[in-house]
Amino acid sequence: DTNIRLQTPRPQHWYDVSMGSSEAHITLTVNTREVLIGCEVYINLNKDLYNYLLNRKDEIEKEIGETAIWIDAAKASRIKISKKVNDIFNSNESNNHFAWLYDKTVLFQKVFSKYFREFKSK
Repeated sequence: DTNIRLQTPRPQHWYDVSMGSSEAHITLTVNTREVLIGCEVYINLNKDLYNYLLNRKDEIEKEIGETAIWIDAAKASRIKISKKVNDIFNSNESNNHFAWLYDKTVLFQKVFSKYFREFKSK
């Protein structure tokens, strides 16, 4: 059972998915230059939350099953994974791309929602 609420798509290289929190959301990305698809948690202006997650980096990466890229920028922080694909525009491969993005969205919601709840209750 999933809790993915979709919004109207726009002509941009990212798509945001709610996590039920105003603190952060999931962003799905398509990078045509580097031929990558990606899934990330986007944390807006909350360094305490980002640092809380960063202190649990090993646990989080174990739960998501791979090493993430941790980006701490001035305004927004991100925790990102990506996958190299052969051809983003190949319609024969698009179902695999969408399946990967869907699976990672569900996984990120499950894993990060737990840590968000722990952060709020501390």
